[in-house]
Amino acid sequence: MKKTVEECLLCLRIPPGIVLKYAHEVWKEENDAHKVGVKAAEIIRTAYLRNPPKLCGRSPRSVLGAALYIAGVILGKRKTQKEIARIINTTEVSIRNNYKTILSIIPELKEYFPELATISYHKLKNYIIELLKKVTKPIYAYPYSIATNLRRFFPELRGVKIPSEMIRKAIHELEKERKIFYYQRYNKIVILES
Repeated sequence: MKKTVEECLLCLRIPPGIVLKYAHEVWKEENDAHKVGVKAAEIIRTAYLRNPPKLCGRSPRSVLGAALYIAGVILGKRKTQKEIARIINTTEVSIRNNYKTILSIIPELKEYFPELATISYHKLKNYIIELLKKVTKPIYAYPYSIATNLRRFFPELRGVKIPSEMIRKAIHELEKERKIFYYQRYNKIVILES
């Protein structure tokens, strides 16, 4: 049986009053607490309106803690997951898992969490080409080695996730497009002159 938004909100029992109460316990400054509480209530409401089943059945305290954490980061009033978990009586892991779930429901909030950013496949291919132009000699084609070199030569990639499988796929495709040459025997790649 599919639950409605109202049933999900009721079953989780996280009305805005409760959100504000806990926000005031975590943030002692009255003005900060109110702003964070209002933003957290808005985040919870938006998440449930967009995808009720994804959060339905989760611990109300964990969802509340995740929303408070996200709101604190957005408003520049960051508190650690540990601080929030201790005050609202849940675990850091629960907050971490729920804040990632909320961010998957409301992707526009991800911009406030650069540590969760992942590079796009198209950009990765372009970065690999630029890297090979800069180094001018063959480099190891191991995903870890390429990711390390990309971060060394392109500071904007520091803290960005670069999945190994995506690197392997990009190398394979760049070789098929004849933009790079892959020395299979030595597991090295080099750019081909165009």
